[in-house]
Amino acid sequence: MLAHTLFNTGGGAEVLARADQAYWRDLVGERAGAYRLQSLIGSGGMSVVYRGIRADGTIDREVAIKFLCSVHPSEQLLIEARAVAALRHPNIISLLDVGRWADGTPFLVLELVQGQDLQTYLQQQRPNLQQRLTLWLRICDAVAAAHASFVAHRDIKPGNILIDGQEQPRLLDFGIASSFDSDPDRNRPDLGLGLGTPHFGAPEALAGDALANPALADQFGLGVLLMDMLLPGRQQRLEPPSANCFPRLHLGLPANLRDWAAQLQISARRMRRAYRCGLGDIIERATRRDPRDRYESVAALAADMRAWQTLRPLTARPRGKSYVIGKWLLRNRWPLAAGGLALAAAIGFTVNTVLVNRRTQAALVQVEQAQNRAESVNEFLLQLLTSAHPDENGSGEITLLEAVRRTEPLLHGYLVEQPGVESRIRRILGASYRALGQFELARGMLEQAQALNMQLPVDLSERRKTQIELGLLLEETGAITEASELYEAALNNPPQPALSADWIAVRAADALAAALARQGQLDLAREWYRAAEPVVATLTATPDDLSNQSSAAIHWADASRLHYLLGDLEQSVALADQALALASRAFGETSVAVAKVLVQRAQAQFQIGDYASATASASRAREQFTELLGPDHPRVADAAYIQAQPLMVQGHLREAEALYLQALAIRRAATGPSHPEAARLLTVLALVYFDQRRVEELEKVSAEAEQILREAYGEHNALTLQVRQLWAHALALRGDWETAEQIHQAAIAQIVIDHGADNFRVAYLRRQYARHLLWLRHRPDLALPELIESMRILQPMVHPGDFALNEVRSMLGDALHQLGRDREALDYLRATQIEGAELVASSHRMCVLLAEPMIATEQSLGHSQQVEQWQQRLRNCPAAQ
Repeated sequence: MLAHTLFNTGGGAEVLARADQAYWRDLVGERAGAYRLQSLIGSGGMSVVYRGIRADGTIDREVAIKFLCSVHPSEQLLIEARAVAALRHPNIISLLDVGRWADGTPFLVLELVQGQDLQTYLQQQRPNLQQRLTLWLRICDAVAAAHASFVAHRDIKPGNILIDGQEQPRLLDFGIASSFDSDPDRNRPDLGLGLGTPHFGAPEALAGDALANPALADQFGLGVLLMDMLLPGRQQRLEPPSANCFPRLHLGLPANLRDWAAQLQISARRMRRAYRCGLGDIIERATRRDPRDRYESVAALAADMRAWQTLRPLTARPRGKSYVIGKWLLRNRWPLAAGGLALAAAIGFTVNTVLVNRRTQAALVQVEQAQNRAESVNEFLLQLLTSAHPDENGSGEITLLEAVRRTEPLLHGYLVEQPGVESRIRRILGASYRALGQFELARGMLEQAQALNMQLPVDLSERRKTQIELGLLLEETGAITEASELYEAALNNPPQPALSADWIAVRAADALAAALARQGQLDLAREWYRAAEPVVATLTATPDDLSNQSSAAIHWADASRLHYLLGDLEQSVALADQALALASRAFGETSVAVAKVLVQRAQAQFQIGDYASATASASRAREQFTELLGPDHPRVADAAYIQAQPLMVQGHLREAEALYLQALAIRRAATGPSHPEAARLLTVLALVYFDQRRVEELEKVSAEAEQILREAYGEHNALTLQVRQLWAHALALRGDWETAEQIHQAAIAQIVIDHGADNFRVAYLRRQYARHLLWLRHRPDLALPELIESMRILQPMVHPGDFALNEVRSMLGDALHQLGRDREALDYLRATQIEGAELVASSHRMCVLLAEPMIATEQSLGHSQQVEQWQQRLRNCPAAQ
């Protein structure tokens, strides 16, 4: 029998079983039930863990085998283990089996996960604040799922959290977990023996209170864990608690906050503000000494953190009127800022102060006396703000759109004897409507503002702002030529030889450059971008200025978009990262501004071939847009489109199609059936239908998309030419080869004239033509030069794992095999096997694209063993969706 020695250090009442490492190493190679012990992974006070493999010939799978060394009866532990085995959650390491060693010692068979413990991960990877909170919330979700099955963990700490290869937290070591009853008076008393780890254990758990609710003890551990993740190592400096003495946790900020904040990649000022404006309240409530004063559940704790992330009121703080309104303002600050509602300047106080009370009214009177011209604007905005208070609007929180609509009828009352103010307020409302996706309402407001600007002696900056805002709206609704004219007017109002040194001019130059790039005028687009660079350098000379940070964030996001349109994808990602850092500081990590940059970054990441990053960026953006703007906002459609792209190239066509259709419905409801963004979604749907050979649907959506794009951008635009190629595929599938080839050749010739022979758009069109020649026309001799040229363009531009590049490689191998050049074919196919290994493993489409020509080529070369291997690979390809 294993000798058990009880001791009271580390994780409360723990057990030391045979500390002699040599003894445990001698067990390697022995059988534990159906499993063979392969190597010793590690040992601790309560357990010893081996790497093992099932050895009974049924399933060849590596597992972790954990021997439990405990004073608790082995039968009781196995009962509790079976309760844990019922848990199914992506962030909980699965318990696969249970058993007993020959001497009766119980063991658990667990999922084997490679990764780092949480503390090591935080020290080495140094994730930022938002990433740490995301990890912590996923841990909370795992614990909440266990609690829903009446299973408590009882030992929450960094050492029991593993971060796997996908940077997902995995909760492990339910070694002292137990099932519990929803009624704390009926919890099992025999397991309440001082369980938990000092610094992370709740007072009642360390004191051995058998009747305490273990779910609330887990909550305490999560609260201390959060503090430890935000201020690493801080808890280790506290005096260790015990059952008889539990000192109050020190939850204040350290003196060297700057050093800790640097690890979270934010300033000390922002860290202090974040902690004092919610994070500290959440931690304090979760770690209260009396369990009855904590959150009612871990799910409620996580909900409060998500409320903090989305700038909603917390249950951990008193919900006063000023607090609720302040949160509403912060949550809507992006559309408010887009509308020009610079509240701190216009009303004279920050959003963290009481906005609607007697002090505010007194401050407003002072502003009225000092700035007569701002009087009507300020009062109008105040009406908008007060209309948003949930307690005064019956059922729940009012949306920003409803608040704006309620105040619009009051507009004329604030314009008596001040006609010059009307243009400014209409611009504010128009920009707010645009930010909310209400394009018709926005256009009406902005056109009225523009007409007033031309009639009244308003200042030129107001006129230029209105021109830019109306241009952005027109561009978003497809009228790019008219938008460009407005941007040019804003830049030349008044006419001047160089760009004026203000953010208005930079915004106009950025917008004009992007519009020109979309129209194919790339050289002129670059000139305007370069003209803005020295102005931006001058304006950002004071980096701590919040207004400069927000304006610079918008500029770098515009610059990222421009470089994407120019085909400079690596630079587009780099600029998006720069914009993301600034936007997070200026607008908050959960904001529309950040989500917009995430979409832009995801687009470039996808084109480069970094599908995992593109999916993560797009998914995060979609979540933020849905939370902040609602599920039917056009921005949600943008994010859904980008999120679907990696799914499509990996062969998950049904899932991709569902996202595309959802995005198309949102976009058409918001902007009408003929918006260019609808055409973009129709184009990707056409690709889905082509891959599935759904000819009628392919023909319908490609023809519809081409008509929209031709009317919006002209027949020679790159997007128009790309979708015309898809229509050509439909013609080819119906047997009209001659017309299809004429369309392909004309499209390639035009794109070379407009963009040059080395642009990535040329590679795209040549690849589409090669698909036609190789797969539909069965002419490998004609497809070969198109594929070689496409690969020449793509290879220096994208990373080796890019889908398009590896598709071209596999098609080259296929074409060369069909031409009898098997040795050359094998070189390209093996390059695809190596460089596209991740794609081949995850994508049904790429797996088949590689396996089928590989089998044919190896067969021609007489490599029978390789043929059998690849036939097996083909049978094991990821399932098509």
